[in-house]
Amino acid sequence: MKKKVSHMSIPWHEYIKDDNDAPATEASLSEKASLIGRIGMIMLSCGTPAWRVRNSMTTAAMSLKVTCNAEVGLNSINYTCIDKHESFSQFVSIAGISVNTYKLAGLERLVKDFREKSEHVSVSGMHSILDDIQKTPETHSTAMLSLAAAAACASFAFLLGAGIEEIICVFIGAGVGQLVRKLILKRKLSVMISVAVGAAAACTVYAVAMLLAEHILGIKADDGAGYICSVLFLVPGFPFITSVLDLAKLDIRSGVERLVYSSIVMLFATVFAWAAALVFGFEAESLAGLSLSPVLLLILRVLASFIGIYGFSLMFNSTHLMALTAAIVGTVPNVLRIILVREAGFHGAIAAFICAFLVGIIAIAAVKITSFPRVAITIPAVIVGVPGFYMYQSIYYFGTGTAVEGLSAMIQAVGIILGLALGILFSRFIADPQFRHRD
Repeated sequence: MKKKVSHMSIPWHEYIKDDNDAPATEASLSEKASLIGRIGMIMLSCGTPAWRVRNSMTTAAMSLKVTCNAEVGLNSINYTCIDKHESFSQFVSIAGISVNTYKLAGLERLVKDFREKSEHVSVSGMHSILDDIQKTPETHSTAMLSLAAAAACASFAFLLGAGIEEIICVFIGAGVGQLVRKLILKRKLSVMISVAVGAAAACTVYAVAMLLAEHILGIKADDGAGYICSVLFLVPGFPFITSVLDLAKLDIRSGVERLVYSSIVMLFATVFAWAAALVFGFEAESLAGLSLSPVLLLILRVLASFIGIYGFSLMFNSTHLMALTAAIVGTVPNVLRIILVREAGFHGAIAAFICAFLVGIIAIAAVKITSFPRVAITIPAVIVGVPGFYMYQSIYYFGTGTAVEGLSAMIQAVGIILGLALGILFSRFIADPQFRHRD
């Protein structure tokens, strides 16, 4: 007996007539619609904003000489294709929510060449190409992704002011937490289970590493908020930012659904991190930072920002070249953001806006040179600015009954997220004429 599933796979090749070897432009409306819908579905599964999904579907529809209208959500698309007096409506959905920039890059290349291919390749041939794109494997092993999470969170810890002992413990905790999370996801268990168990594992390993450092090595690490840095790999920064981009383009359904999804993931992660803090006696005070010379501090901030962006980018299934590009684009703006907040006294939201805006402007040249998807560069480049620390801190304070501090941390987090998203948004308005127009 076959196992029951919540999301059944669509047999795309069954839409095709057995004897139809004609180019896709000469296919029936239902066959054309299957290509258009599948392109949108794969694009959606990569984590890209609704506007980009609809734009890709429109490009395919124009190449196939039909009209397409689509309503895009977080994990589903309602669309109708029209050809003269005939129309075809369909609903498609994806089984899971993730980010895959490597798959996105492959699909964008196909969409760019879709007009030429559709004039020579049959619908069956086009679906075979889409089969290969949809089956794009992860570019990195579970061990590599765990190492990337560990390095990124450790870099984040330094930027937030952690000491050497805390940074080492964060590296170990985050690496194990990401490993546990990936193993759970590979067993196709719920995303929320992976988040909860991943957070618990990261905090527990961090606590054990702290105890070992104290009792075996005689090193007394700070019992403060270092544990928060070990679970920063769980912060859904990508959907948080794309939700604001969707809302700005008036894709209300997608924007609200992404925001709700991100908030639920964040709630699961923060609640379990808060529970771990109560068990192990951790607090959520801001980290004191290391006493370093200005020059050395600047060099280490540059290095930590580069490693953090590179690591988080790999977690989005970027290739090493894509991650390197994102790190090059984002390092200087992120260091500037930190200096504006720490040394110049800027509000975190204003500094975040400046950082994200500069990233978006610099990314114009990077995208032209590399042809990588814009979101694969800009969002990873600002991801180290996502205020995961304030989000965890907020829930900790609410959980311990100090509502004023919790509300203050939450307001800080919301302001910084808006600053990052609006910075990317306004740079996109400048860089992309099609994006800044309604149609």
